[in-house]
Amino acid sequence: MIFRKIHTGKRLAALALCGLFALQAPAVPAMAAETLTVQDQGFYRSDGTKIEGAVAKGVTISKYQNQAGPIDWDAMKADGVTFAMIRVGYLNDLDPYFKENMEGAISHGIRVGVFLYSMALDEETARQEAQYVLEQIRGYKISYPVAYDVESKYLLDNGKTPQELANQTNIFCKAIADAGYRPILYGNNQWLTNYVDISQVPYDIWYARYGTNGDFQNRKIWQFTETGSVAGITGNVCIEASFYDYPELAAGNTGSGTYTVGSSSGGPGVSLSAGKTQATPTVGASADSQTGPSGQAGGQDQTGVSPVQTAGQDESQLTKSPSEQ
Repeated sequence: MIFRKIHTGKRLAALALCGLFALQAPAVPAMAAETLTVQDQGFYRSDGTKIEGAVAKGVTISKYQNQAGPIDWDAMKADGVTFAMIRVGYLNDLDPYFKENMEGAISHGIRVGVFLYSMALDEETARQEAQYVLEQIRGYKISYPVAYDVESKYLLDNGKTPQELANQTNIFCKAIADAGYRPILYGNNQWLTNYVDISQVPYDIWYARYGTNGDFQNRKIWQFTETGSVAGITGNVCIEASFYDYPELAAGNTGSGTYTVGSSSGGPGVSLSAGKTQATPTVGASADSQTGPSGQAGGQDQTGVSPVQTAGQDESQLTKSPSEQ
């Protein structure tokens, strides 16, 4: 089991999701590592299930993967990994392996996106977070999205409402899009259905849900396991299935691109009136049928519904963030 981050006046470092696991009393059986095999242009999970609509295999990389052992990028690429979502860290708190991971992935032909874990309690701080990320990624060839992760009990403890988190998300994402990059919101089922008003967020979704399917509105990337096994990485890693390979970013933006949300390149628009929802873009859209901000394919209302669990999992293991908690 992985501990979530606890805020007691200042942030205390904890174990990362998709990183190192602390040994607990054996109340919960250990989960077998999952894999994603690329075969005949299909993507297959450990149990043989094909992920329909997937077009790329990726991983989430943070300092915890580096601390577990050296990353062999060649071996990772040979295992079918074509993109990596790399941790920036927090505002003014850069992951110590960020530069190493960015250079390692890009130099080995693995496309990169990044993610920042938000601590913003107001809109101005969200703007600062966006500018901080832009400063860190300037000069790198970014060919996957720039992700915003607001999954923090700290934000809830400080009274942030779903509308406020949606507003802050939009401020961050618009700044990223204005700079020519593709923004995306990271979230698990619980957060996206209860704590962020995604009816007000017209951006791509990086959806985390384990032990079930990855259907969700505007989902472009599905993080289907936090206990993945990939060649070249020591220990557990999150494995991602992308349903859109971001062709408009494929050459790698270095901060001088012209991508704008709402353009013909496949991004949804950003101009939303209060209470209005944004239609899923047709170019690069998820393979799922869409049902609205709190629904999944097939009309299943997800508000207040816990993710489907598999043997050995509890709710705390199904609601994690890619950054340390």
